[in-house]
Amino acid sequence: MEKILIVDDEPKARAFIGDLVKPLLPNASIVFADHPAIALELIESQNFSLIFTDIQMPDMNGLNMIECIHAIGKNPYIILVSAYADFDYAQRGLEIGASAYLLKPINEERMMEVLQKYMRQRDILHPDMVLLRKGATEISIRKNDIIAIAKEKDLRYEVTVYTKEKRYEYIRGTLAQIFALLPDSFFYIDRYNIVNFPAIKKIDPHENLIILQCGNDEIALLASRQGMKEVRERFKT
Repeated sequence: MEKILIVDDEPKARAFIGDLVKPLLPNASIVFADHPAIALELIESQNFSLIFTDIQMPDMNGLNMIECIHAIGKNPYIILVSAYADFDYAQRGLEIGASAYLLKPINEERMMEVLQKYMRQRDILHPDMVLLRKGATEISIRKNDIIAIAKEKDLRYEVTVYTKEKRYEYIRGTLAQIFALLPDSFFYIDRYNIVNFPAIKKIDPHENLIILQCGNDEIALLASRQGMKEVRERFKT
């Protein structure tokens, strides 16, 4: 699971950043630290892909912490959080390894821009992830967590993506566009539904239904005769 660390000595600031991040990266585990020394212990023992750190904190500032992170051999994506008076520090942070900065008070649109940049870079480095768009929001999902993609007949450029844990409605794109991003275990069961073969829980050949588990719910997707035939053939192998 993707891990994110938020380092700030102000409880309200930590909570606010976490509240902004969670809807954009819903599958991530978010960890909080109120002191740089605690943060460095966590960073040394765990692998964080993304770290938010305030610049001005007790005993050690965010710039010193960046240097310590690199000294222990870790290379996460680092976003500095700065008060307006610390703008020069933020620029220095970019020079020594931070990837972006946010100015306090944090603007939600700016947070979205910064996270979208992070997600694009992460997905280049991690080809097992797929980046999907829902309105103005980008959602990153592990490909193997996707169990199915379905399209309603009257929606031309929006689909529903089902994962092992939840469903994402009104994802921008066509079935063909998303299918091109997925591994070979995915296939069309009819013109409106794509499934990930290992995720199939059971089949109902009499009703031509493919049953999958999405969180606590079972979902049933209709297959064509040819789609059901292919599913049954795959089960034989």
